[in-house]
Amino acid sequence: SNFVDAIAFGPPDDPEWQNTVWFSTYRSLNGRGYGVSALDHGGTLGNRSDDTWNARNPVAGEPITTADGLAGDRVQAMVTGGGKVWMGTSAVNGTAHGISPFDLVKRSVDAPLTTAATGLPNNYITDLAFGEPGTRWENQVWVTTGHRRERRHGAGVLRLDTRGTLDPGDDTWSQYTKESTDDDQQPPWTGLASNNVVAVAVDGDRVWFGTRETAWDRSRREYTDGGLSLFDGDTWTVRTVDNTDGLQSNRVSALAVGCHGELWIGLGDLQEGLGDGINVLETGEDPHNREADAWWAPLNFPTIPSNLITRIVPDCDAGHLWVSGVPYFSGARPQGGGLGMYDYATQMWTAYTVDHGLQTFTNGVTTGEAQSIAIGPDGTVWAGTWGTSATSSSDVIRDWPYVPAVVNWYRDGSWTNVVFDGAGWISSIAVDEDGMVWAGTSHGGMDLDRDGQPEDLEVGKGVGGLKLTQDGTAWTSWLPANSDLVSDDIEVIAISPDGDVWIGTSGWGLMRFHPGMPAQPTATLTETPVPPSATATPTPTPTRTTTSTATATATSPPPTPTPTPAGGLPNHIYLPLLMNNRVR
Repeated sequence: SNFVDAIAFGPPDDPEWQNTVWFSTYRSLNGRGYGVSALDHGGTLGNRSDDTWNARNPVAGEPITTADGLAGDRVQAMVTGGGKVWMGTSAVNGTAHGISPFDLVKRSVDAPLTTAATGLPNNYITDLAFGEPGTRWENQVWVTTGHRRERRHGAGVLRLDTRGTLDPGDDTWSQYTKESTDDDQQPPWTGLASNNVVAVAVDGDRVWFGTRETAWDRSRREYTDGGLSLFDGDTWTVRTVDNTDGLQSNRVSALAVGCHGELWIGLGDLQEGLGDGINVLETGEDPHNREADAWWAPLNFPTIPSNLITRIVPDCDAGHLWVSGVPYFSGARPQGGGLGMYDYATQMWTAYTVDHGLQTFTNGVTTGEAQSIAIGPDGTVWAGTWGTSATSSSDVIRDWPYVPAVVNWYRDGSWTNVVFDGAGWISSIAVDEDGMVWAGTSHGGMDLDRDGQPEDLEVGKGVGGLKLTQDGTAWTSWLPANSDLVSDDIEVIAISPDGDVWIGTSGWGLMRFHPGMPAQPTATLTETPVPPSATATPTPTPTRTTTSTATATATSPPPTPTPTPAGGLPNHIYLPLLMNNRVR
């Protein structure tokens, strides 16, 4: 291949190898690697006639690949030293494989250096859900892996049994993939519908998973995975467009169990900007019997705010269900976006968009960029967007992904918002039982300065991370610079039944915050913490505006602020590098 990832030389102090150049190559179409090739130029760089390729590889004449023990066929970094060529492999579907040392004396690949086996085979977390007390899944956390904007990511679903303790030492992990849950390990899949899983919803002993299409069959010109999966601890059942009468698409973007036990299914793909609306499923007494399914009429724009739904959240105390959505493409034009509220009593929808006071970017045609939504115990609706009415399309092109992150909240018939300049977008919002709001920001893993210089690769440069508030009047920012937060690229925040806050990141694994830990001195509700001078990162002062809406109504009283919960440092689950069986 002419596509080269990495080059290494020598080593120059070894006469046998000093004229060797190591190349790792890959295929441009799908990014798959071809392994590592070795060129011996014989010291005559200008004369190709005496070149030899791969003569001293494990299989003479062939590149070094996984067949020879290489941890992964795509190698993105190499260096020589200590009598070895160190080959750093790339992630496949979001799952990395470590560093493979090639021994120049033995001419063989040694065992790879990998992260410790903590149970996380993939650091890209998309969604979280918890078993309720008294159910089969009590004290267990369902963790979905994948990527909403990268197709071939994901290691399936993980089930973490905490055993009701804070000690990671007694944790047990179980992994489920489309292969491990299928008898013949080939499509059509009968267990987990895809390994890129973006949504999970727990309903008693039932767990629903929403997946993305990832595997393209060239001969059939269609995707062979994706759809909706159900697991009850014993049996798996898959629902797709091919085996049901009601599912409109195999691209699932959001899931939630409604107030009457029905399953709400958001359909669409953020990567492609495609949206297929919402399907609602009522199963029969046996949820594995697809013949007994009852499907509501499909819900589409403009009944709902967009056909590309990002989150679905029921508010059963009020008899409502809320959805957030982003613009989707209808032909060549984007349209829609914003929030929608379904009233169970009237079976009517109410839209909340930029026209009703939602602070968000719009290009004049679209109506909102709503990435997340949550309901507080007092009935306040919290919604995460990006951009403001002052953000132009040229601003987005120039500044992306350092666009303004905006938290909107709806209370007493009006919308109020706070803007965090350059923080990206509000990817997830959760509200705990005390009314503490946890808002997470993301740059989509793109912490790169606009001029693209290597020295500008600064994690946390956009001042993102966690934003906390009790009622919106005072905000606290937790960043990697002033807390144990391991990343400011947050994908999902969820509150467990015991009150712990779980944070899934895009590429940095999973974190757990326990309120009973010692208080963090820099995080309070009355001031924004200032990072240490050695790692100074500016924290923006949020701007706050209020806009009344003509169509929105609410009767919930303003919340009563409650004390800051005890605690302060996220209890992160990390993956230390193992070298020679020792943690470094």
